[in-house]
Amino acid sequence: MSTPNPGTSGIDVRLVIRADGTVAKCTVALSDPSNTIGRLLPDGTLRIDDGLLAAWVRGWAAGDEDAVHCPYRGMPRRRTPDLLQIGTTRPA
Repeated sequence: MSTPNPGTSGIDVRLVIRADGTVAKCTVALSDPSNTIGRLLPDGTLRIDDGLLAAWVRGWAAGDEDAVHCPYRGMPRRRTPDLLQIGTTRPA
């Protein structure tokens, strides 16, 4: 496994702060909604949703080196409903 960060129980705590204040965990999956795990509030408080972060650190708890190396691979995905496109049928 990769070298743990001192003082963090070994969990990788690198985060992405976007211009709109949302917080992401991965620099690769920027457009994936499951990458948003919190928000930087106007007063500077960092609010992280532990439930959303848990999927990103699951490899540490499970001892899964592949998930520690790249948590996005094998990430549980939130399934979004298929969108209905209006006006896609051609007239006869």
